[in-house]
Amino acid sequence: MTRVAIIYYSSGGTVARLAEAVSAGAASAGASVRSVELPATDLEPIDRALAALNWADGLVIGTPACFGNVAAPVKRFIDATWTLWEQEKLADKAVAGFTAAGSDHGGHETTLLALFQSVYHWGGVIVPAGYGDPVVRRVGGNPYGVSAKAHRDGSVDAPALDAARYLGRRVARFAALIRQASVVAPSVSAS
Repeated sequence: MTRVAIIYYSSGGTVARLAEAVSAGAASAGASVRSVELPATDLEPIDRALAALNWADGLVIGTPACFGNVAAPVKRFIDATWTLWEQEKLADKAVAGFTAAGSDHGGHETTLLALFQSVYHWGGVIVPAGYGDPVVRRVGGNPYGVSAKAHRDGSVDAPALDAARYLGRRVARFAALIRQASVVAPSVSAS
């Protein structure tokens, strides 16, 4: 069974609700799902998140947009992945992202692009939202991942939840394809 981890930080509830929808989408595609919320401070361990990342075939990372960048708890998590990276355990994982900001132009796209910089270093396979499903256009048409407007009460508009479920299904599908391909043709290290 394909394994998908949803690792996120939510400061106001919007990203948490999107994470639930991503998780439901991945599960509906037949994936086994682990969802881990990152702690707000560096005083709390992130071992569960690192274990979920190591376990997963696919990963979806969620973060609020903070001045056009990932939130500090997500950056802390990414920085802590170096041991897994060094052991080459991050290569060939299907990875996508989702975000929320307080305004329509609050840095949604730049946040996702910043997130993906690390995925390139990992050797991960980025799975963008793209425009392959009309649900992406209904939520504003961010091709890089799912983005939503963060409302003060933490509520999420229905089209954004639909897009998040779509992204979960999409990552589960690509993670399954990559996993199947690695069984058929395992990677070969250069000698």
